[in-house]
Amino acid sequence: MFTKAVSPELEQPSTVAFHNITIDGKTATYTLEKDTLNIQIHEKLTLKQEMKVHFSYEFTLPDECFRFTKSNNNYIL
Repeated sequence: MFTKAVSPELEQPSTVAFHNITIDGKTATYTLEKDTLNIQIHEKLTLKQEMKVHFSYEFTLPDECFRFTKSNNNYIL
């Protein structure tokens, strides 16, 4: 993401705010450093095991970048 921490040169960088993250319905702890989201899982995964991860977040787009941007009335995700 082109946030202020990652792209300080942008006049209007993007923002991101995570409200919560759950794994199989249980609240998960996480960190977001620059553009890397790390989610802690509390059990070892076995081969072909599945987990359902739910993200609740909101973001804004920076102006006039090459990707993940808004330009005029276009939103490039």
